[in-house]
Amino acid sequence: MGNEGRKFIERTFNWKLVTKNFIEMIKPYLK
Repeated sequence: MGNEGRKFIERTFNWKLVTKNFIEMIKPYLK
């Protein structure tokens, strides 16, 4: 694991947060 692994996990985690926020934002328009 090491620095690269931590960067990868942080990036993945950030993408999950971004995706979640995006879904919350567009949810009202999906109905």
